[in-house]
Amino acid sequence: MRTPSVRTRHGFTLIELLVVIAIIAILIALLLPAVQQAREAARRTQCKNNLKQMGLALHNYHDTFGKLPPGITTSNQLAWSSKILPQIEQTNLFEAIKESGAFDQPWEDVPEMVTTGTTPFAKTIIPAFICPSDPGNELNQDLGGGGSGSQTFGKSNYVGVFTAYHNPTDPTATNGSGGTDRYATFYDNSAVRFRDFTDGLSNTVIVAERGTGGNPAGSLWVGYHNDHGGAISGSVSQFQVRLRMERSSNDTDYIINGTTVYNPGSEHAGGAQFLLGDGTVTFLSENINLRTQAALGTIDGGEVIGEY
Repeated sequence: MRTPSVRTRHGFTLIELLVVIAIIAILIALLLPAVQQAREAARRTQCKNNLKQMGLALHNYHDTFGKLPPGITTSNQLAWSSKILPQIEQTNLFEAIKESGAFDQPWEDVPEMVTTGTTPFAKTIIPAFICPSDPGNELNQDLGGGGSGSQTFGKSNYVGVFTAYHNPTDPTATNGSGGTDRYATFYDNSAVRFRDFTDGLSNTVIVAERGTGGNPAGSLWVGYHNDHGGAISGSVSQFQVRLRMERSSNDTDYIINGTTVYNPGSEHAGGAQFLLGDGTVTFLSENINLRTQAALGTIDGGEVIGEY
């Protein structure tokens, strides 16, 4: 009769266990950046799609009214972005704002916009206006004076181009107030038509991305807000971006991914997204030539734009 064989079980030695743990750690270290890059690529694609939908909305608005919305209406301080709400499937919000009376007076004087109701209209978070890569709260927390409580409103990362600027050799803004016939798209009470884009729609940036890293951070979809008290001023810094042709010692805030009020920028590495007048979206490097950047901001500057 044969005696059954006894199987001997062998466990991992301490060294073998440490080797396995080290291999797993190396694999995680290799995979994590790839996962992060994949997530950022998806967020960047969504940001690009937001701008594409915004371009489509602006074209639909132009088809309806024969012009683009004003950059800001000075009588009520509402921005162009609040005027295209019906074109981005926010008709109910648009009608509620209209019924509140905010189209007839400064929107901050309308209780429904600021202080009353379960969600004041101006505090509504609209994903179409927010870059998914942008960090922080979806209510704008920094309005130039440190917004808090009732002073925070729905954030936007997409701002209209108010003016292109050439300093110091040609210190005249192209917003119509400086005696020049060269314009950008969204200045105060503007009514720009596509036929006014003599530079060509495909050669003109009309909306720029701006992250929440500057001061004030990002923007507001509703319009201009004065966080310092008193009457609402006509400033456009909260929802528009200025582009300059030439950087000098006091123009460093106009570069892409700079740190101050008027510069475009984003959390995307190396630059930011920009909407052109023909509805296409382009990514501009933070190292773009500043003359080229500003030339892209004018609708009728007559510039010859090379590679960028």
